[in-house]
Amino acid sequence: MYTQNGRVTLEKQWSPIPVPYAFQATVKELQVKETVGHQFSTLAEVFTQNSTCFMLGHPGYGLQGKVLSADKNLKGKIRIEFDNIHEPEMEDVKKKSSQAHYMPGYAGAKRLGISTHLISRITGTIYLLLSPTEEEKNSDRPRRPKKVNVGLSLKFNKSKEEVPGWSKKVDSGWLYSANTIKVLDRYINEFPDFFDFLSQHSGSDDFTDQQVFGEDGIERAYKLHEFVQTLPCINAERRVISLKTLFLFIHKIFTSIYHFRLGDQME
Repeated sequence: MYTQNGRVTLEKQWSPIPVPYAFQATVKELQVKETVGHQFSTLAEVFTQNSTCFMLGHPGYGLQGKVLSADKNLKGKIRIEFDNIHEPEMEDVKKKSSQAHYMPGYAGAKRLGISTHLISRITGTIYLLLSPTEEEKNSDRPRRPKKVNVGLSLKFNKSKEEVPGWSKKVDSGWLYSANTIKVLDRYINEFPDFFDFLSQHSGSDDFTDQQVFGEDGIERAYKLHEFVQTLPCINAERRVISLKTLFLFIHKIFTSIYHFRLGDQME
């Protein structure tokens, strides 16, 4: 506690009621009472010359400063020099953030003229079983069925991963960037028959090329697969959804452990 006459008094604070803590978050044999040191000191002893401090007032909240001197006559005055009180230039950051604008699935679906369910399916995984080509049919070598993914693979619920710049997971669901909507628009224009098929078959995400394009649509099925592989979002870097999700997961674990141990103690 800093007084007006320049003295400093150490005042410990204690909780008025007992507070439960998870056993893993405690420190055993912690020395609460100080056995050495003095309780009272002056501002000059706390704020030594050239020591680092931070501004908690206005303007310049959070700025780092350096102590020039402290009044030794116990008048409670300290001279501090701060490096800079100007805000950093954020225009470049604003431009980058605007480029990565995200929108919910229903907003993107409205722009594309498709259903929200369809945009959710195509941004995930859709498998297409390709029939053998004429060359493969005439070959003596055994051929294993070729099953390819023709979805954009922009969300991974099981591994809790998203694709920066393309998809983002929030509490309310998945969001998609403007670049994702552009890719989908191009996809729809190139293969409108494929999207017509998906809109009429919502019970599965696993089809054969003949189901989608008919018996004579093998060549178009291969073109579809080749087209998807050229899209800029394919094989983009993935990352864990967010630290917030990780912290919530850890919190649930600690809470479960705490309640488990508390139950043992009550028994």
